[in-house]
Amino acid sequence: MNETAARNSPAARIDWQAWARLVRLPNVFTIIADISAAFFLVLGTGVTLSGAAPGSPLASLPLTDPPEMNSYMPSVPVWVMLVCAVTSGVLLYWGGMVLNDVFDVEQDTLAERERPLVNGDLSVATARKAGWGLLAFGLVPTLLIGLITSFGTASEASSIGLQTMWSPLAIAAILAVLVVLYDGPCKRTPLAPILMGGCRVFSFLLGVTAANAAIGDLANTPLQAMRLGPTVIGDIRSVALMFAIGMGTYIAGLTTFGRREATGEATIHLPLGLLMMLAGGALLTFAPHFGGELAEGVSLANLWQVDPTIVFPTAILLMLAGTIFHGRRAIVSPSPAKIQATIRSGLLAIIPIAATITMLSVGAFWAITVFALMVPSRILAQRIRMT
Repeated sequence: MNETAARNSPAARIDWQAWARLVRLPNVFTIIADISAAFFLVLGTGVTLSGAAPGSPLASLPLTDPPEMNSYMPSVPVWVMLVCAVTSGVLLYWGGMVLNDVFDVEQDTLAERERPLVNGDLSVATARKAGWGLLAFGLVPTLLIGLITSFGTASEASSIGLQTMWSPLAIAAILAVLVVLYDGPCKRTPLAPILMGGCRVFSFLLGVTAANAAIGDLANTPLQAMRLGPTVIGDIRSVALMFAIGMGTYIAGLTTFGRREATGEATIHLPLGLLMMLAGGALLTFAPHFGGELAEGVSLANLWQVDPTIVFPTAILLMLAGTIFHGRRAIVSPSPAKIQATIRSGLLAIIPIAATITMLSVGAFWAITVFALMVPSRILAQRIRMT
């Protein structure tokens, strides 16, 4: 009887609401969205090929057999790789959020902020163990990608190299290092926004490299080179890298904008942050134009599911409109509430931006699926602060 009572006592129960506030649960859907968008960006080659009319320049390119969207390697469903990449990104993000509060607990206590560690809802020791544990376990799914790919290619005589197999693990490890640098020694230095932007760059690249591992030999076809451009670093192609840098620049701008969030001071951080967000948006709109040399008779529009010259840039601009509006208001008349509204709008905009990239790459169905992540994110944001 006493044992049962102890098990059901408040001290023995996990305070899920406190953990949800600690990891800023509404934000995690932005990570799921941009990793998924990156993954679909690489998979878009299969959709482009399957939609090519017989006898068209695309259909006549020297390619491997047209891939099925549910399995590029016969023994490994492609969605397993996506789940691994998303799981890794989520764990690393949560680890970063937890350690952020662990490193800031003294300052948050002095400022009397309403945070779980300050209020005593969770102990600092428990949070510290959880944060480091989440970072460590965040590497495991990418290790699994490498193992799956190595075993799969061994049986299928694929030409995938070690670099492609283990790139996701390398990207995840770099991401973990950037998280620790941001949370710890660099939080209050000018490097902080750059590091935060770098985290989003490598989060996006996590999806890219996982997709490269999933599609195998298709990653090195002429069509892939035409759509996504030449390889720049490892197996990462120029278009994918520009999308990643665009997302990173946008987040660096959002971080810069919120540097004086608590006080609402009218500092250079506000206009500079908004300009960086706009620069990030511009990089995203032009990213499809960094592809490779087009084959005779092939236009850029043939390679994507929506027009990359007018429709896609317009859609990105519309996704950023709310953030631009809130940002301008905060610059004209700064206050903590207006700055926080801009940051909240900017964070939520990541999901529709990711959905727009998905629409560009693979069409409406998966774009709507990614966009649907707005629903749980907005619902949770009504109860749990995003910033």
